[in-house]
Amino acid sequence: MKYKIANQINEKLRKLKNMTRDRYGLGLHQDVEALFSPEYYLRCYPDIRSAKVSAFEHYITRGWAEGRNPSPFFDTEFYLMHNADVARAGMNPLNHFCRYGWREHRDPSAGFDVEFYLSHHPDVAAAGVNPLLHYMKFGENERRVTNSRGSALDHASAREIQLEDLDTQPTLPPTPLASIIIVNFNGASYLEKLFDSLKIQSYSNFEIIFVDNASNDQSVTLARNFPAAIKIIENAANLGFAEGCNIGFRASVGSVIVLLNNDVRVEGNWLHELIRPLETYSRVGAVTSKVRFEGKFLEITLATKKIQQLNYQRLLETLSYPKVFIQSGHEEAQILCIHPDCPLRLFIPIEKSLTLQFEEAINPDDITIALSGNTKSFRSKLEDDTTLYLELDHFDHQQAFFVINNAGSGQAANGMPFDRGFGERDSLKFSNPQLVPFLCGCSTAFKRFALEDEEIFFSDFFAYFEDSDLSRRLRRRGYEILYNPGSVLYHYHSATSIEKSVRWRTLTYRNRVLYELLDKDIVEAEALYETKRLESAHLANFVLGNACTDDDKEFARNLSTVPVVWAETVNKIRNAVPLYRRPYKKIGVYNSYWNSLGGGEARALLVAQYLTGIGDVELISETNFDLDALAAYFSVELSSVKKRIISEPYESLSLEYDVFVNSTYQSTLVSKAKQSFYLVSFPTPGASAAFINSYTFLANSEFTRQWCLRYWGESSNVQLLYPPYRSDLIDSKVALHKEKLILSVGRFTPHGHSKKQLEMVSAFKDLATNHPASGWRLMLIGSVDSNDPENVAYYDAVRIAAEGFPIDVYRDATFEFVQSAMRNCSVYWHMTGYGEQELQHPELFEHFGMTVIEAIGMGAFPIVLNAAGPREIVQTTGVGDLVGSLEELADKTANYIQNHSGGSVQVQHDVLATFSEAAHNANLRKLLTINS
Repeated sequence: MKYKIANQINEKLRKLKNMTRDRYGLGLHQDVEALFSPEYYLRCYPDIRSAKVSAFEHYITRGWAEGRNPSPFFDTEFYLMHNADVARAGMNPLNHFCRYGWREHRDPSAGFDVEFYLSHHPDVAAAGVNPLLHYMKFGENERRVTNSRGSALDHASAREIQLEDLDTQPTLPPTPLASIIIVNFNGASYLEKLFDSLKIQSYSNFEIIFVDNASNDQSVTLARNFPAAIKIIENAANLGFAEGCNIGFRASVGSVIVLLNNDVRVEGNWLHELIRPLETYSRVGAVTSKVRFEGKFLEITLATKKIQQLNYQRLLETLSYPKVFIQSGHEEAQILCIHPDCPLRLFIPIEKSLTLQFEEAINPDDITIALSGNTKSFRSKLEDDTTLYLELDHFDHQQAFFVINNAGSGQAANGMPFDRGFGERDSLKFSNPQLVPFLCGCSTAFKRFALEDEEIFFSDFFAYFEDSDLSRRLRRRGYEILYNPGSVLYHYHSATSIEKSVRWRTLTYRNRVLYELLDKDIVEAEALYETKRLESAHLANFVLGNACTDDDKEFARNLSTVPVVWAETVNKIRNAVPLYRRPYKKIGVYNSYWNSLGGGEARALLVAQYLTGIGDVELISETNFDLDALAAYFSVELSSVKKRIISEPYESLSLEYDVFVNSTYQSTLVSKAKQSFYLVSFPTPGASAAFINSYTFLANSEFTRQWCLRYWGESSNVQLLYPPYRSDLIDSKVALHKEKLILSVGRFTPHGHSKKQLEMVSAFKDLATNHPASGWRLMLIGSVDSNDPENVAYYDAVRIAAEGFPIDVYRDATFEFVQSAMRNCSVYWHMTGYGEQELQHPELFEHFGMTVIEAIGMGAFPIVLNAAGPREIVQTTGVGDLVGSLEELADKTANYIQNHSGGSVQVQHDVLATFSEAAHNANLRKLLTINS
């Protein structure tokens, strides 16, 4: 019996080979069968497994023509795409490879280089054997390399190997913040599933920007109940998907921008698989997901003995999810035609039952119905003799499959984009990453800096084709678009704008031409406009003359308004109007130490406050900080400023901004923004040429500027921009009552340019002991970094040293408290740099001294170290004394005390004109203009 079965199989294969020879003029090469893997084929294609047909027979008769792979070592689509002569001849690609291809050094997949394999493995070449067959039998186990990249064939995902050709230098920080922009219009019925799926993402570093286009349902309420971080923007009107995304973009702060439709649900790794390639490959500017239609589908085939007509509209109406995909047969005027020679094959959503209504009476015996390859006869009637009622049992549901909505978008021969895989069964064909010409706006992620100074979309699109236009712009900038099937979501499809509705038909017709216009120069655009204007007029007349429905008539009327939008676009092209440029500047102010609440941070915040009048400002840091607390502490207006937290500084960060301001002390981050400024507290010696050449440096004093030139060279662009004095904090017309108070303000730390509070305590003890200082006291105010034990210990040492003397030591005082002390003090001390060598360690000195300026502005007399920034202030204003030692500090203070006993003083801001906020803003405005 066993031998009889074997003989039957061999006879069947012999006939199969003869049939193949008759069809193609050549027999199957013996290596074809050796390279074919039935186990792989059946595992990858469950429809073949369920059909219970011979895997090998299926592949050589039709499987290769359907793009199916015979084994993990051979890529059918790759071979045909790279060997057009084989495709044109209609030859089985594996058979061609075995007979001719390998000898002609044609590669079987992206990861297997035939010429390389033979040249680097001379034993294989000498044996004269098929190199792929050798690799399959021996080479894989021996880990022989298969290509010039020095890697073995990764046959689990052959297409992914192509990505190795891309530069893997990261251009984003690790786990970058992703801003997910969701534009919504009356999508409440879909939002619960969407939000539930976003809660379970494996990638958690994201924010949601929910842009509602004037919905009149419960959409906004549902969004407010979402537990994670979400920004809700409520537009007063429906501005469309394109402009909605632009508005969301303006509110976002992520390094990665993610666009997501509102009528979807996403798998748990959806976001991770979008972000991962953007982190890995510098040339990949955007990643697009595998978009499946919602739910699974069944394949139904209807064969008839005579021509039948099935009511398509009625079929859709009976489905809970009205999606049907015609695989064979055709539809005309809402009628599906079934011919005896051409069965009707449909993909339909899983339903408990199915109602098929025909246009005329039917005989059930004349109709054969197969569900996913399983033939059944259905005789039950529903209502009348034109209707068949099908009850779908559990077995049928097990044969269900997903259907592709978009697997990245391709480019047709006429240059227009199309949805790859639309309406096709999801299979291995769509399971490998691939570079594609176009992304799909339903679900995509892109690097923020890839847009440069542009908005996401040309807002005139409203909806449809805007994502194709974005893709074209990204590719022109040298970026690749990657389809990553690991990022999976399920799309209801055309939920907001009903597919085939009048609105849908109007927008797609209009925007197809708009998309073409945006790719033309003015001569071509004018010619195309005239052609399409006449075409739309003709189409409108034709539709009106043949209109069957009210929708057709409305569509025809809409066609008369469409050329107006085209004409406006042509006008913009003619006048060279920037079509995509953002109407606002995006400005980033970077500082690693906002929480230190120092003078450098105060200066940066005043610059940020000024820049809010120019564009959208973001404060950037690696450490989280309280934006409201910063504004309150320094009394600055930051209500329109956004906060952005990054994991670490990275070079491409600045590319996301039109103006980038680096205010981080001793940062060496290179900027690539169009306008880059560095607020220099003090220069870092040994900085790279790339760093020096990337900024206009804004030194906080002449002392700092000179050291910049010394460290960075005379050719470096270093400008003097004094930090501004806040004259608005006190009314110059009001007399201030001065107490017998000596004040010094600055953070408590023994590191860097320490404020030397311990030394000042010692000087005051000397003053109190050796000079008549009756009633005078010393007040030391400053912040303390509680996370630094040495800073805490230094603060404690100061407090202990002050015991027994009229010395008050305050930590982390409020801004109001500090200002009150400034108003009340008569003398201001500043001794940063005392005991240090200026030429050897200039960084340890006070580079500017804002508190000295503020003290003068409030009527105090500064007594400061004769060095660096404070000396410059005293010499510029002519107010104060300079000292070189603690003894001199005590002596000169005693001299001042003898002649002053407090009382009222009149504030004179005019001596500080050089340091005024008006002078600062005028100089900053000038610098921005020069560098624009």
